[in-house]
Amino acid sequence: MKELDTDGDGELTLEETKPNKSILSRADADGEGDHPLWGFHRFLDEDRDGKVTSTEWQKIVAWIDSFPQANAIMAVRPPKNEGSPAEIVWKHEKGVPEVPSPLYHDGRVYSVKNGGLVTCLDAKTGEKKYRARLGAGGPYYASLVAGDGKVFASSIRGVVTVFEPGDELKVLAQNDLKERISATPALLGGTVYVRTDKHLYAFGAAVARRTESSTDQS
Repeated sequence: MKELDTDGDGELTLEETKPNKSILSRADADGEGDHPLWGFHRFLDEDRDGKVTSTEWQKIVAWIDSFPQANAIMAVRPPKNEGSPAEIVWKHEKGVPEVPSPLYHDGRVYSVKNGGLVTCLDAKTGEKKYRARLGAGGPYYASLVAGDGKVFASSIRGVVTVFEPGDELKVLAQNDLKERISATPALLGGTVYVRTDKHLYAFGAAVARRTESSTDQS
């Protein structure tokens, strides 16, 4: 409140909240999913006098504090008998993505979160094999997919990163399509289909083989 209260009266008008200051913001997310304060002004202004007081501000503080913080990737063993509880075999609480689904491939679980942070876990034990950055930041909405001995990661900024499955991160290629990608790529018959906000791309096996041996953009 002190930062936005330009006239120093201890209250916030709608005009004072209009600068894109976010109540909740995701690091390296280009503003994706942010909650700008001006959108909450009417919610906070309970007496509808056009200003948010320090007392009314506590409503947003209580709302944020109410968020549960129990995000985790878990391996669950189904119950043997009906009515019995499921068994949590292991739980990993770091590097958990907000949107993309984890990928199981060849005994490992891969996940990618905003900022291009990839985590690889042993699917049986939950042991962390590595956590590393792909070198392509920004938000990630598309889930990881695997095919032809490769894993494909697509950022919303339009960068498709191809890396090798295994216990260490080895990036094979990065291709910047310069268009937003929020949809998960589809793999079929040796072709990788990538839908951006403007086009549908199809990359064949020959392209995949070429980019595997070179880190140049194609």
